[in-house]
Formats: sequence, C-alpha cells, structure tokens
Amino acid sequence: MYNYAIYGLVFLIIILIIWRRMRIGTKPIKGNGIGILIPIPIFLLMCFLAVSQQKGAFHVWYELAGIIFGFAMSIPLILATNYEIREEGQIFAVRNKVFIYTFIAIIIIRILLHQYLQMLGTQTEMMILLAVASGYLIPWRVASYLKFRKIKQLA
Repeated sequence: MYNYAIYGLVFLIIILIIWRRMRIGTKPIKGNGIGILIPIPIFLLMCFLAVSQQKGAFHVWYELAGIIFGFAMSIPLILATNYEIREEGQIFAVRNKVFIYTFIAIIIIRILLHQYLQMLGTQTEMMILLAVASGYLIPWRVASYLKFRKIKQLA
C-alpha cells in the first residue's frame, strides 16, 4: 500500500509539471529572471537534509557517477529550453514539445534506475537518485537563467 501511495504522489507531481510546462508561453517572465533560480536553493536544502540524515549510505563513486549521468540528462533539457521577446519587449518561454518528451524520458530512466538500484539498499539508492536529480536540475536551471539573461540584454 505504501509504494502505491508514493507512486501516486510521483505521478501527480509529474502531471502537474507537464501541465505547467504546457501553459508556458501564456505569461511573460517577470523581473530579472531570479525566479528561474529559486528552486535551486530549495532543492539543495532538501538534498542537505537528506544527506545529513543518512549514516553510511554515501558512496563517493556512486554519487559522482549519478551527478555525471544527471549532467548528461540535463543537456536535452537545456537545448529544449528557450526564450523569446514578444509584444512590448516582454520575454516569454518558448513552448517546446521536445521538452515534455525529454522530461518523460528522464522520469522513465529514473524509474528504471530505481528498479536496478534496489539491490544496493534504500539509503544508497536514495543518495544516487538525489545525485542524478541534482546533476540535471541544477545545470538546467542555471543554463535557463543564462539564456534568459542573454535575451533580456537584447530587449
């Protein structure tokens, strides 16, 4: 029963992210784009809390491999994220279906990794999946911010 609740929650989060991404392009990005970077400190805080609770689950080579793998998964996200200047010089995110397909592929890869990494133990698996997530979320958010700033300079 417990696993079904977690899978249901993850599925709900995935649907919300896809729904939000499909609405992109209807409202301009406000301010100087700092909102693009806001999830990074929140995510890093969650990672820090998870790491501080684990005793003996940290394996440097596993986490390093997870970060490298995550960085490789961030490349399609970075390429699929773009911004454009529209009416009155406002900046909008460009709607891109490739992003949705890439996001779904990343979720499928993470589910497959979850199935494969169960043999390592729950704590080690969690640390590796956290490393993978930080490996693709942080570079993608930073690259998105830099792309936004580049477009902002043109506006």
